This record gives sequence, structure tokens and C-alpha cells, in this order.
Amino acid sequence: MAGGFERLLQLVLCRTPKLLMSDERKYIKRSGSAPIKAREVSLVPPSSITPYVLPCDEGERLIAGDQLFSFLATQRNTGGKFITLTTLGPKGDRIPEHFHEKHTETFFCLDGIMTMWASGEELQLLPGDFLHIPAGTIHSYRLDAPFTRFVGTLAPGLFGPFFRTMCDPYDAYIFPQTPKPVRFDRVIQGLHELDLKLVGGPPQRYVFDFLVGATGIEPVTLSLEG
Repeated sequence: MAGGFERLLQLVLCRTPKLLMSDERKYIKRSGSAPIKAREVSLVPPSSITPYVLPCDEGERLIAGDQLFSFLATQRNTGGKFITLTTLGPKGDRIPEHFHEKHTETFFCLDGIMTMWASGEELQLLPGDFLHIPAGTIHSYRLDAPFTRFVGTLAPGLFGPFFRTMCDPYDAYIFPQTPKPVRFDRVIQGLHELDLKLVGGPPQRYVFDFLVGATGIEPVTLSLEG
């Protein structure tokens, strides 16, 4: 099992262009277009509204459980108009049903298989499939393959604080074998400030994470759902 995970890790890292690792690479060529100056290439989104390029798999990376979120565009560099991020993870549990009152969300599957629920309808997304979730739509998702990745855009960009509240900074390019804490304790404490409406409250598997966050006890994996 560990060997398979290491091969997956190598595959992902081999796909990651190291565009800024060499001082000799002052320009990045794009087929049929002018070269892009290296100073316009970034490893994380800039803090101001300006043109920029993010190499493959780069971005501001955050982790919650075994799902890796990478910000490609943030409130700061879009003037609050939208945020865009990728989500990468293994096969796992369904996230809690919820809806947003003030923003629209999109899901575009890039790799793997995922199941979406929207307004009571169950949908399977494969690479290339796209789903649009208007504000007020009850929705949820589950990753169904060992390696699933999707990209989402949320507009306006007011939901960025949710990810920064639930997640912790993360340096690696692949999700961890042992899930990290899901800081739902912080989400619950700041729920009144987030455009997040849970349907039926947080599931039991997050209740333990709430206690972990409040007490500082070393987290373990626990699920009370069937």
C-alpha cells in the first residue's frame, strides 16, 4: 500500500513543472504566443490585482483532513469578485449538506470520479464534467476515486475565509496518508461570519474534531456515521 502511494506521489510530482527553480529560465515559452516574463510567474496568487501565471500544481495550499485545497485566485487579486481553487483528495466520505445565501459555486472535474448532490438530485462527475450551483442550492460532494481533483470558482469571492478557517497551511503537493485535523471547531465558532448554512448540523465525525480543536488533544480518525 505504501509503495503504491509513493508511486502516486512520484507521478504527481513529475507532472509539476519547476519553472522557477533555475535562474537560467528567464522566460517561459508558450506555443504560438509571446514568452511570459519570469517576474510574472508566481508560486502563489499575488496580493494585488495584476496579471500572473501559476505553474501546474502551484498555488496557496491548505489542508483539511485528507483534502488538499490550492488557491489559484483569491479575494485580494480579484478585487473580491471571485475565488478559484482546486481540491485534491482520495476516496472519502460525503461532506455535510449545506448551501450559501450570497454566492454561486461551480465544480469542474479534472481527474478521478466524484458524486455531487444538488437540490436532492445525485450526479456523478467524470473528468470534463461541469456543475453550476446557484446561491441557495443545497449541495454536497464525495470523492470516489483514489485520486480525484476538481476546480471550483465561487463568486463573489467572499467564501475565502471559510477555507482559511477550516484548513491549515500545507507545503506538500499531495494529500497526506494520515488525514490532518478538520478544524470544524473554528468554523463553528465563526459560523455567523461565513456564508455557510449547514443542513441538519455538522455530522458526528466533525464533532470529535471540534473537541480536539478545543482541547488540543492529538486527533484520531473517528466516524459515527453508518
